Amino acid sequence: MRRVTEIITPEKALEILATGKRGGAMFKLKVQTYKKKMLAGKWMTDNGSFINIRGGKLINGHHRLEALAQSGLNLEMRIQYDP
Repeated sequence: MRRVTEIITPEKALEILATGKRGGAMFKLKVQTYKKKMLAGKWMTDNGSFINIRGGKLINGHHRLEALAQSGLNLEMRIQYDP
């Protein structure tokens, strides 16, 4: 396991999103809430949550990455890479 903090661009967010299939529905309200926080400068990188990528595939973090892609911002995200 490797945990890092990276600057993620909207393009990179879409690239990561393309690697993982979401098991359930994407909740628009959750995405919009995250996006509003990001645009208002209130997004907290160290909220204890990691985007989880296992074997090169996105496992967790779909809503955060979708919000980031929609925001058009480059933001720090905490990512956990598992083999």
